[in-house]
Amino acid sequence: MTALLETRKPRATGEMVLALNHDGMTVLAVEHDIARLIVELNRRTGRAVVLVEQNIDMIRMAAQRCFVMDKGRIITALTPAMLDDRDIIRRHLAV
Repeated sequence: MTALLETRKPRATGEMVLALNHDGMTVLAVEHDIARLIVELNRRTGRAVVLVEQNIDMIRMAAQRCFVMDKGRIITALTPAMLDDRDIIRRHLAV
């Protein structure tokens, strides 16, 4: 199990960027904690948090909005309620 947590400050914006790169097993063990921290970070700071994730449970816990991408392009937007619809999930997130 490996995970890499890194912070950077891009020159163009000066905003802090936090990147978590992981294998699937690492996050499964702490996904509730990570999702809770993401939601809390957004609530306290008002900053957008961009979560790039394939784990639907993690997405459900943390997302206010969800965009499905294919080959680098947004193909649809999903609401949190739509994340509970099995047919929609199968259609867009067939992994």
